[in-house]
Amino acid sequence: MKLVLPIWQSPSRLTLRLTTSSTSAAS
Repeated sequence: MKLVLPIWQSPSRLTLRLTTSSTSAAS
C-alpha cells in the first residue's frame, strides 16, 4: 500500500499499471 501512495501522486498511468502488477505479485 505504501507504493500506491507515491503512485497516485504521479499522473503516470503506465507507472501505476506497472506498479499495480508488481504489488499484486508481491502480495
